[in-house]
Amino acid sequence: MLIKIAVNTAARRDVLDIAKIFRARAVDVSDHTITLELTGDLNKIIALQRLLETYGICEVARTGRVALVRESGVDSTSLRGYPLPIDTD
Repeated sequence: MLIKIAVNTAARRDVLDIAKIFRARAVDVSDHTITLELTGDLNKIIALQRLLETYGICEVARTGRVALVRESGVDSTSLRGYPLPIDTD
């Protein structure tokens, strides 16, 4: 799941601390949002989402191929040309 949360300077640290408890990974950070990536069972995902509702959830993408706009302005084209790991099993 990807979840984008509205944050201000005071809330940023709190949101990152909560994310750490759930082993969620910050995949994008801007001045006013943080996007977290979380995997796991449904109860874990629901628990994190409920905790983050008080901060203001902007977007949630739960299944399949997912994408949310990067608020930080990072352009993914700069990552092109880097080889992806290929599983040769």
